Amino acid sequence: MRVKNLVGTLLLVLGSSLAGLVIVEVGLRIVPNRYAVKLDYFRQDDSTVRYVPDNELGRRLAPYQSARVEQACYGVHPFSTNSLGFRDDEPGESVRVAVLGDSFVEGKQVSDHDHVVAVMESLLGEDVLAVATAGDQTFMEQRVYEVVARPYRPEVVVAFLYLGNDITKNSCRISQGLKPYCGAVENGTVVARRSERYWQRYPEQPTAPRARPIRRFKHFIRGRLVIYWPLAELKAITVGLLSGAKDINEQHPLYNPTPPPEWQEAWQVTEAGLLSLKNTVEEDNATLVVAIISEHMALFRDWRKDMLRQSGQRFTGDLDQGYPGRRIEELLLANGVHVVNLIRPFTAYVNRFDLGLPYVSFGCDGHWSPLGHFLSAVAVSQYLLQAGLLEVEDASLADRIADLATRPPQEILGRQAFDQIYGGRVRFDGSTAVRSILETVTQERESSD
Repeated sequence: MRVKNLVGTLLLVLGSSLAGLVIVEVGLRIVPNRYAVKLDYFRQDDSTVRYVPDNELGRRLAPYQSARVEQACYGVHPFSTNSLGFRDDEPGESVRVAVLGDSFVEGKQVSDHDHVVAVMESLLGEDVLAVATAGDQTFMEQRVYEVVARPYRPEVVVAFLYLGNDITKNSCRISQGLKPYCGAVENGTVVARRSERYWQRYPEQPTAPRARPIRRFKHFIRGRLVIYWPLAELKAITVGLLSGAKDINEQHPLYNPTPPPEWQEAWQVTEAGLLSLKNTVEEDNATLVVAIISEHMALFRDWRKDMLRQSGQRFTGDLDQGYPGRRIEELLLANGVHVVNLIRPFTAYVNRFDLGLPYVSFGCDGHWSPLGHFLSAVAVSQYLLQAGLLEVEDASLADRIADLATRPPQEILGRQAFDQIYGGRVRFDGSTAVRSILETVTQERESSD
C-alpha cells in the first residue's frame, strides 16, 4: 500500500511539474522576451561553407564557393573564395602585401565586402593576398607562407596572431599534436614538428568527433524549447554562486606572469615560431609585420563585472589585461619585427564612443564583427604607410585612413546594423555602410593620384 501511495505521489509530482513546464513554455512563446529571441537565433544556425583536405596544409576552404553562413546572431552572404581556397579575389602574378591568419582573418562572420583584407585593398589601392584558414597558428602560417604566399613575392607579410588560442595551439604538448604543424622543446631547443598524430588521425577531411549523448540531447532541446534558455542561465548563475570565487590567474593562465610549466613551454614555442617566420620572410627580401589580436577579456572595461555577466562566475585576484600583448610585443620589437598591437586602437575606439558589450565582436561569437574588421584594416593599413613599408604617391593617404577611426560606429556600420549588433534582440542581417564609406575613400584616393 505504501509503495502504491509513493508511486502515486511521484507520478502526481512529475505530472504537475510537467504541466507547469508546459504552461511556462506556452507563456514564453506568447509573451515577447529575450529567451524566445535566443531560440530563434539558435534555430537559424546553418552554414554551407565547405573545407577540403590538403596534403600540405591539412585543410583549406573549398575553392570557387559562394556560400552563406547563418549563425545565432548574424547572417553572412556572400561568403566567397577564390581558386586558391581563400577569402579573396583572384590575385595577380605578384602582390605587395600578403595576410596570414586564423579564423579572425578567414572571417566567417562578415560578408566579402566587410572582410579585413577587402577593406585593406580599398584603403591602400593595392592587391592584398589573403591566405588565412580557421584553426591556423604560427607554425601553420609559416607553412602557408612557404606553400601559397611565397610564389606571389609579397613585399610585406602581415601575420595576425590571436592570443586567445594561438599560444596553446602552437604547443605540441598542449594541443596534443592535433594540429598539422606545431612546436616542441627538445633538449632546451624549440623544433617545428609535422604532427604525425594529426595526419594519421585525419588522412582526409578533418571532422569533429561525435558528441556524447547528453550533449546531443542538450543540442536537441535548446533548438526546440524556449524554457531551456532561462533554465540554462539559472544553472550558470547557481553554479557560479555555489562554487565561490576563483583566482583569475589560475583559471586563465594566459594572463598569469608566472604560468604553469606547460604554459611556459607554450610561450617559448610561440616566441621561437614567430622569430622563425621572421627569418623565413626576410630570406625572401620581404618584411614581416605581426598584428596582435588580444583575447576578448583584454577589452573588458570592468573585467569582474563582464566575467560575471558572461560566465556567471566570480573571480578574485588582479588581472593584468595587457600582459600577453606586451610580452609578445616586447619580444618582437627587441628582435626588429614590426608590430601592430590592435588592443590600442580597439581600446581607444571603445572608450571614445563609450561602446559596450560586445565591443568589436558579436554577442554570440567572439570573432570580429564588421566593425572589428574595419578598425583592424584601418590600423594595419595606417601602420604600413607610416612605417614606410609601402610607398605611395599620395602623402596624405595615411592621415585620411587614420581619420576613419574617428567615425562613430553608427556611421561605419549603419544605424540598422548597429542596433542589430548592440541591441541584442534583432539578428544582424549582414548589411553595413562599410562599402559606401570605402567607395568614397577610393574616389578621394584616385582624385589625388
